[in-house]
Amino acid sequence: MDPSQDSAPADASQEETTPIYSLRFIIVSILILAVAGIGGLLQTGRLTVAQLTGAAQAAATPSPAAHAVPAAAPPAPTPKPGTFVLSSISLGHPSYAIINGVARTEGAPVTAPGVTGWKLSRIMEGGILLMSGTTVFPIRLTVPDIRPLDDNLHPLN
Repeated sequence: MDPSQDSAPADASQEETTPIYSLRFIIVSILILAVAGIGGLLQTGRLTVAQLTGAAQAAATPSPAAHAVPAAAPPAPTPKPGTFVLSSISLGHPSYAIINGVARTEGAPVTAPGVTGWKLSRIMEGGILLMSGTTVFPIRLTVPDIRPLDDNLHPLN
């Protein structure tokens, strides 16, 4: 028997195992999925080409404004008592507050004669928070006084 004939069947039984997915296949698949995702965002209008190229340019060149420290706004003066009158609150989605007779939701600007720059920051049970810059002004819900019934005016007396 020839030794070369004995080695041939041994090589056939010991095949090399290769991974099912190669590194190149995985990278190409990820790139295809990324391009398809961006194409879908562009088609639906959630992303524009200007946003896409602007984001790439912004990432490539850092702006000097990114390192600048923003100046803090001066605190707003606290309004005088009675400037803002909270007469009703409706909690829900969205929540409403009646301030100076006008219905407002969270984030809406709130004005009074001679007072501007305030917005309705939060509506909670029993009160609201107004905010102007870094100044927070809480307002409690005012409930009108309930007077006892005058028995002299009652029709059954």
